[in-house]
Amino acid sequence: MRILLVVFLLSAQIWAQVTVQTPLGSVTGFHVDYGTNQSALWYGKADIFLGIPFAEPPVGDKRFQFPTPISSYPNGTVNESGFKPACVQPDSGTCSPQSEDCLYLNVFTPQANSPQKYPVMVWIHGGSFAGGCAAQFPYKGAVRNLVSRGVVVVTIQYRLNIPGFFTTSTDEFPANRGMLDQIEALKWVQNNIQYFGGNPYSVTIFGQSAGSISASAHTYSPLSRGLFQKAISQSGAIFTSLEGSLGTLDLSQQRAMQLCNFTQADWDGKQWDKLKTCFATMNPDKWRNMDAGTLFGWRMLQDNYFLPDTPENMNVDRPLIPIMLGNMHDEFASTCKSP
Repeated sequence: MRILLVVFLLSAQIWAQVTVQTPLGSVTGFHVDYGTNQSALWYGKADIFLGIPFAEPPVGDKRFQFPTPISSYPNGTVNESGFKPACVQPDSGTCSPQSEDCLYLNVFTPQANSPQKYPVMVWIHGGSFAGGCAAQFPYKGAVRNLVSRGVVVVTIQYRLNIPGFFTTSTDEFPANRGMLDQIEALKWVQNNIQYFGGNPYSVTIFGQSAGSISASAHTYSPLSRGLFQKAISQSGAIFTSLEGSLGTLDLSQQRAMQLCNFTQADWDGKQWDKLKTCFATMNPDKWRNMDAGTLFGWRMLQDNYFLPDTPENMNVDRPLIPIMLGNMHDEFASTCKSP
């Protein structure tokens, strides 16, 4: 009986529920405590909140439109014990299950409801804008490396490949939707992170590969102004993104021809209504694995809102903020083949 009581107490200590009240509704998470032994694989404690929606599900008529801000949580509350599905992408063991309803974020904080406001770091995952998810970065590592040092960590998801970047550069299929998803997540941070113990005036965005390119792009975009104060780019910058070896417009046209029997004449004639009809009810399984192994395919495009000019020209009035640049060890190693 004594052993069972000890086990119960330990479980209660590690998995006690924590609830935060926000303007959008209540969010319930759980407390973890891995101890203080820094020679152990995992240590530190945190309040963990998973699966928080920051935009309306981008489904139906919203499939190829900019994200719609969420006005309240469904039924006024969020209470998730696991990560939400990844955005639709090529099948992988690390980002499953998947769904078009994927605009969620996670918060790992030293102490929710804390009068002390901790600095915030927002992680943007990589994956060539075709793959990746928040679940690739479990909270154990974040607790050990950042939360235990007094940092609130937020991990986000954004639409990828066709849902996020397929474009005709028109209102029917506007460019850079995935980047606007990221901006919506950053707006959520500004409006809500204080309720989780975070300081909205001390936000650092950081990411690797496509996430690094994203962080770099946000330092240029006028839509991202005031949403963060520092940036870290780990392998990638905006200059490596605009129009890759297979430009986004070219790739969009190619996918239209493959998936919708769109002809060159249709594209040149701007038959976008025909394209909308084709994509409106298309099962994501038709395109899910089309970008497996794609590198430098889906990219950002210059537009009239997120990137209204070239980076060189936008650099003139770019905000002066601290930026850290670097490369990841063994970047692209996964693409190398043994001799």
